[in-house]
Amino acid sequence: MELRLSEHGQCGALTAFARELSVRLPHARPLAFSAGEPIYRMGDPTDHFYLVLLGRVRTSTVGAAGQEYILQDYGPGEAFGELCFCEVRARQEQAIALNDARVARIGLEDLDAFAKGEGLWRLLEMFTHRLAELERQVHELSTSSVRDRLIRFLLRLADESNERDGLALLNGRFTHQEIAARIFTTREQVSMHLADLRRQGAVSYDRGSVIRLRPDMLQQLLS
Repeated sequence: MELRLSEHGQCGALTAFARELSVRLPHARPLAFSAGEPIYRMGDPTDHFYLVLLGRVRTSTVGAAGQEYILQDYGPGEAFGELCFCEVRARQEQAIALNDARVARIGLEDLDAFAKGEGLWRLLEMFTHRLAELERQVHELSTSSVRDRLIRFLLRLADESNERDGLALLNGRFTHQEIAARIFTTREQVSMHLADLRRQGAVSYDRGSVIRLRPDMLQQLLS
């Protein structure tokens, strides 16, 4: 199952922390967004930090040919837009509400004042987790083949608690295009490698059905 920031072993307290920030910071503005509505776009100024209160938000980038590459999905208690702290003054990604959502928008001055007090270590904890996740993504992109990235994606989302006849249920329904956007490749590559994994018996699916997979076999197929 995909790990959410608020469920991470070292960051579990951040769910309560996020709610606390949205209440305590004087200029934190709770904003409502409809499904599909942009929270910020690529090129917008990096002057605010965001916390999800309700719903889900997705950050992504857009390639030269207009294809979307998914960076991360965020749920209640999770923060995003943290690159506002760096020297880049324009957004390098976009953020869109996946469903009706409420998001707290926090200005850098308020967050800076909070960090100088009791919130410093909790902010550092959050950013350390984000850096670890970024390093994992960069490592996979630079050293792994498309096939290996696909297998690792499937393994991360394997819900073995729903295992039947040795097949674990994939946690969530994904089109081939959605998987491609998450592992930075094309739909054609995903379809080709999934078909090959199905021929080998490592995955099982029909058109429109949930993917089932054999985690042990997939692990063995990794290069």
